[in-house]
Order: sequence, then structure tokens, then C-alpha cells
Amino acid sequence: MRRIMTAVFAACAMLVVLASTASAQDYLGETKKALQQATVYVAKGTENTDSGTARYLTNQLSVGDNIVLVMLPSAAKVAPDDANSFAKKLDDATEHRHIVAVSIGDDIGTSTTLLPDGIAADMLQRAGGVATSTKETLGIFARNIHGWQHDHPEQVKQPEAPPSAETSDNSGGFPWWIFGVLGAIVCLVAFGAVKSRGSGQRSTPDKVRIGAPNQIKDELQQILDYRVKLNDPGLSNTLTQLIRDTNRVFDQLRRNAPQQVDEVTEEFEQHLQSLCKVLESYVDIQNNRRYYEDPQQALSDGREAVNGFAEYVLTSAQRAGKRTLTSFNVDTKILSAQRYR
Repeated sequence: MRRIMTAVFAACAMLVVLASTASAQDYLGETKKALQQATVYVAKGTENTDSGTARYLTNQLSVGDNIVLVMLPSAAKVAPDDANSFAKKLDDATEHRHIVAVSIGDDIGTSTTLLPDGIAADMLQRAGGVATSTKETLGIFARNIHGWQHDHPEQVKQPEAPPSAETSDNSGGFPWWIFGVLGAIVCLVAFGAVKSRGSGQRSTPDKVRIGAPNQIKDELQQILDYRVKLNDPGLSNTLTQLIRDTNRVFDQLRRNAPQQVDEVTEEFEQHLQSLCKVLESYVDIQNNRRYYEDPQQALSDGREAVNGFAEYVLTSAQRAGKRTLTSFNVDTKILSAQRYR
């Protein structure tokens, strides 16, 4: 009898393992399919997500950055695999064409062959050190990757073109390959026309309203104007989101704690003035690298300062929606960088 019960328990355990493995494979297949149409996938039932999560993550990405962001529920995690293992499987399944970042519940992992070993993991670790949620970690990870790609373009690999479908042997018939050649020529001509039309000018940033008090509108407008001067599209996107988050802070304050508006405005005015100085220096270094001893490090420091302040504003907006704000104290390390001002 004991042997029979042991066999039954063993069989049940095996069924659980097989069911879990099948479930993980289902998530892998669904994710791969979703990424054929988009660069962000938020699975149904994923904890701490809502209808705006996918839009938020999409806004953190730039065209051609090869980043994909995935959020899955905890049920997708099957021991001994973790988020890094899933990311590796997804990278393999998508033929190593992306910089993959995956969250499974609170576990976050990354995998890619497009960057040198360890870079993606380091960018993810840095993001996790300042983020307050899984969604924010993925967003900051994307911005960190943008910064690294901008600073090290020669080390960024481009994914190989997918293999074309094999055609049947038509050696004795009409040379259909001619149409392929003609199509390629047409694409090259069109691409050249678009590129020449766009050369010498930057893409137009999104229009953003300024809903903050008049006292700081000039600083916010300067920050918006700096977007078209930056060569880093990721940093430009960060400035756009920073303005929107600042609007959110003051919208919430007017609604929940109008008596705090003047005090917070004065605090923000000082920090925004410092940010404008950082951006002024950043653009000068960007455009005149030869006059600086270590321009790459200086640009990296400036980008870190901007990203740090952007995260601070986001956290402030989140807190403002929950309770009144008594003070806004920025970590002195964020915008100090005295040598940078």
C-alpha cells in the first residue's frame, strides 16, 4: 500500500511539474508572438499593471533601439528558472534580434547579444537601484541603454536581417529574382529621399503643455527648448516626460493641498534653474568635445543628473496623488556635480 501511495504522489508531482513547464512554454510562445507586432508586451493578469502600463513602457523606447520590454505574472515563473532564464529563452526564440528585458512578478532579467557581455545586466541593476516599481525599473533600464548606445555607438551590434524564405528552383523559367532586385532598388531610393529630406534637422519633439505656476514657466520652457538641441533621443524623451510629471505634481497640489503650491514652486524653481545649467553645459560638451578632457564621462554625468531629477519628479507626482507634500528635498548628489555647472 505504501508503495502505491508513493507512486501516486510521485505521479501527481510529475503532473504538476509538467503543467508548470507547459504554462511557461505557453507564456514564451505568447510573448514571442506578441513581439512580432510590438516592442512591449504586458501579459494579462500581470501584478501591479493597468491599462496604461504598456503605453508608459512604449513611450520609454525609441525607434531603432532594438529594445523589447515584457511584463509577465508570477505564474510564468517555474523553478529553477528565473527572469534571466526566461529572457535568455526569449532572446533565443527571437533569433537574438533584441535587447530583452523581462519581469516575472517582481523578478527582472535581461538578455542580449547586441551589447558586450554584462552591459545590459549592469544597466538593469542601476535602474533597480533608483526605481520604486517594476514598471519604473524597465523604463529606466531603457533610458540607461539609450545613454550607453549614444556613448558607445561603435560597440552596438545591429541584428542580422532575417533569412528570406527559400524559393523553388526556377532555373528553367522566368527569372523572378529580378522583382526582388527592383524592389530593393526602389526601397533604397525611397530611403535616400527620406534621409536627404531629414538631414540637417532633428525630429520635432512632442508638444507639451506647461501647467505649472507662472513663476517656473520660463525654466520649464527652456527645458522644452533644449530637447531639439540634444543628440540623444532618449534624453530628449526624458525631458518631455519630466515636464508632464511636473504638471502632474502641481495639478495634484492644487486639488489636494493648495496651501502648499507656493512653497513647492519655490523649491522647484531652484532645482529647475540648476537643471537648465546642466543642460546648457551638456549641449556645449556635446557640440565641442575636443575642448574637454573627458567628454564621454562628462556627458554620462550630465545624463545621470537629468535622469535622477526626472525620477525624483516622478516620485513627487506619485506622492502628490496620495497625500499632501510638506517638502521637496532633492538628493544633493543628483544635481550637485559642481564641476559640471
